[in-house]
Amino acid sequence: MYELQHLHGNTYFFSGPTKIGLYRLNDTDVLIIDTGIEARVGKRILKTITENGWELKFIINTHAHADHVGGNAYLQGQTGCQIFANPIEACFTEYTFLNSCFVYGAFSPKELRKKFMLSEESHITPLSEAQLPEGFEIIDLKGHSSQMIGVRTPDDILFLADSLASEFTIEKYKVIYTFNVEAYLETLERVRNMKARLFVPAHADVTDDISALAEFNVKVTKDLLDTIAGFCREPISFEGLLKKIFDEFSLTMNYEQHALIGSTIKSYLSYLTDREVLKTYFEDNILMISV
Repeated sequence: MYELQHLHGNTYFFSGPTKIGLYRLNDTDVLIIDTGIEARVGKRILKTITENGWELKFIINTHAHADHVGGNAYLQGQTGCQIFANPIEACFTEYTFLNSCFVYGAFSPKELRKKFMLSEESHITPLSEAQLPEGFEIIDLKGHSSQMIGVRTPDDILFLADSLASEFTIEKYKVIYTFNVEAYLETLERVRNMKARLFVPAHADVTDDISALAEFNVKVTKDLLDTIAGFCREPISFEGLLKKIFDEFSLTMNYEQHALIGSTIKSYLSYLTDREVLKTYFEDNILMISV
């Protein structure tokens, strides 16, 4: 796992549950895109970089989720390298407890303060200050996360972060975490029309044509919107709706699932209520949702 694979020219990636990009700046210096979920991954990355006679110059974080920034602290501690990210993502990476608080909606219980949400903190420099080599392109991919980005290297390899998920991932998890549904759908439409030599989604196979997978993600998102609206034909509380979602997709409730999927369903509800497909009101001190 996390073997270095060559894509084209100076662009490589580390294979693994979360793909990590690497670009050779010159004969000795490299940058990487994201760092995996924990220090162990960072150690594996740095070992490979060192064995190749390279030096890690800096890191670009696509967004602040733990499986993309978990190796930051180790790599920064070992090399002193800068790490660049957008401002909101930087805040959640420097103060990682915010990730669990964000999805929980308050200071989170210990059940949520674990590796998947609580990575080790690292120091982040604003992405606007990064002096990227000519030919690099930073692409707005917000939706899954507030200010998520993609990175196109000079070799025309496009790292897509979590802008879409594989069919396998969707089949396994059923409901994919989404912060802003409107922005997510807009991002998927833009990704569907993008051209590149190769696309590297963080959680899907490398491909030279991303359109079909983007269309599949759009369909899954719209299907979930329809499912939620259907469950609200009769007035229902949020917890009642969440139970119906879990039952519909044969999911098992626990703290992590309640927080992640609950947060996602709230984002879907925001999308639907903003468009007046659904409405919310209070009855007997319970928030109700209906058409």
